[in-house]
Amino acid sequence: MSLLEVLVACGILVIGLASVAAMLPAAASRLSQASAQDRSVAAAQAALVEIEARQLLSRDLFASGSAALVFGLGTPQAADLPNVGTALSRPAGVGFAQRMDNNPASDGRMYYVEDEVQYDPAAGSAPTNSFASGIRQFRRGVCWGAVVLPEPWGTGTASLNAARVGIAIFQKPGAPKTFALTTVFSGSTPSAMFEAPGASMDDAARKQYLKPCSYVLAIPPSTSVAPRWLAIVSSWPIWTPGVDPQKSLPTAFRFTFRDEVPLNLLSGSTALTVIGFPNLLGVTEQVMPVY
Repeated sequence: MSLLEVLVACGILVIGLASVAAMLPAAASRLSQASAQDRSVAAAQAALVEIEARQLLSRDLFASGSAALVFGLGTPQAADLPNVGTALSRPAGVGFAQRMDNNPASDGRMYYVEDEVQYDPAAGSAPTNSFASGIRQFRRGVCWGAVVLPEPWGTGTASLNAARVGIAIFQKPGAPKTFALTTVFSGSTPSAMFEAPGASMDDAARKQYLKPCSYVLAIPPSTSVAPRWLAIVSSWPIWTPGVDPQKSLPTAFRFTFRDEVPLNLLSGSTALTVIGFPNLLGVTEQVMPVY
């Protein structure tokens, strides 16, 4: 083999190795995302089993046929629920507490996927299980919260036979935030877009709480209409025409949802209150029997 052939072969090898090295960060990111999605599916199934096994779908837990139950990690606490009626409520009384932990000050063990065991630094060459002398410890990562609605909405509790269970899966716990949206009109006709003024949020908040391919919980202005999970198709900032986007902040942010237009949520109003969730991996809904 000549020197030229050796140099060419080495050059090809270097280019190949550089290409592989360039792909490694993206591959690691995709692997992490795939792992999180796999764990979210496991968390959703575990949550449905917990709700069934702990008899959380009991008529005595519903205040009325027009009030949804909200519990678990990542969901708004009672003081943070939007003031747009009584469509959402935290479970009250001993009935729920006897079946499920609803104390935000506790560690909320039952709302986590306990698949990442926590280890303590070891004095020797190997780590030590931190639960060797007590209850098993794990990393606080993927967790879940639930929104349970009477099905159909408005059914009296005495005759309630089913509930729509929405399980929200989070990569880690976070504090949700409420946003006020208004429908965008094309002339006098409402369009499929909603808008939030730039004074109410910034682009960082949009990407954290209302990013595309995520979900929001829409709260109608009237309790005659059920809250509803809406999938965000797209969201983007807008500027005043003629203004340089590089030198000024957006004047508003616009959103479209997978549903054509959730006008049934508006109940004659142009305003729509939504709750955005950070670290949201997905939402699973299932209709289950009530006992």
